Amino acid sequence: MTNEEIGFFNQQLAGMLRTGIPLERGIDQLCRSMKDGVWREELEKLSKVLGGGTPLPEALKQSRLPPVYCQMLKLGAQGKDLPGMLVLVADYYHRRHQVWTRLKGLMVYPTIVLATMLVMSIVTTFAMYFLSKSLSGAMWEFGQFQPISWQICVMPVVLGLVFAMVGAAFWIRSWQHYVQWRLPAFREAALAGFASTMALMMKKGVPLPEALEMVEGLDKANPLNRELGQWREKMGQGAGKAGQFAQPGRCVPPLFVWLLHGAGEDLVRGFDRAAEVYEGRARHLSDVLLQAALPVLILLLGSLIVVQLLPALSMVGAFLNALGGVGM
Repeated sequence: MTNEEIGFFNQQLAGMLRTGIPLERGIDQLCRSMKDGVWREELEKLSKVLGGGTPLPEALKQSRLPPVYCQMLKLGAQGKDLPGMLVLVADYYHRRHQVWTRLKGLMVYPTIVLATMLVMSIVTTFAMYFLSKSLSGAMWEFGQFQPISWQICVMPVVLGLVFAMVGAAFWIRSWQHYVQWRLPAFREAALAGFASTMALMMKKGVPLPEALEMVEGLDKANPLNRELGQWREKMGQGAGKAGQFAQPGRCVPPLFVWLLHGAGEDLVRGFDRAAEVYEGRARHLSDVLLQAALPVLILLLGSLIVVQLLPALSMVGAFLNALGGVGM
């Protein structure tokens, strides 16, 4: 399920609960219209366990749903406001969907163009190879040998390496983290997600150290975890204010920390403000990068044409010189 689908599911479930439909029946009805996948499988299991009379907190312990999602459901049940919690969770996933949809567009569009350029380059290379082979054979008959230029293979190799690196950024976890925390817009989106997750949990009474620990547990390999661990360590030593435990690092920039400091003791407001600011920055940067992508791709396409044609033109020139020498 996408973030948008998860948000829509929780909105519908909240509406059902407010009309008096039991939780297990609401989940069961909504699962029937869902696509197959881990979310549907886990929600169906949760519905069956709840239908057997197991309380929600106990049923969630047997579930493989995301830890933050399970924690939010537990808090909603404990506060006797599960519909209200589901609405908050839906808003959280809708916000994530809006930000990451822009970023996926930022990655997908150049990737499609890059793949098209790679295919064009491979086709052109084969055509140049056969042309070069024919010209070399003709020049051999004229008593001159012209080897096939290795330069015709340069562009497909370069594009292939670039395409492989882009693919690695999509599929290799360590590369995903590098892209997430090093490239503009992706870093802002990651910080917005962190801030909104913290705000969501703390609004419902999750203590700050526990909320930080849960965020760390979402992705054990996330480089942000090291800085969050330092925050928790300082809180364990008695630092209770944001100005005492929150310090900038490689992942968390000074602006993020400044927003927390500015909220004083109201850290929920600080995290909310940070989420709002960094969501706006992520949207702005993604728009700027998308606008800049077109001229860059045009420049790359022009370079492709030049690099592909130069070896062929060189060989045609050598062939014409050979013909001129034979005519004389």
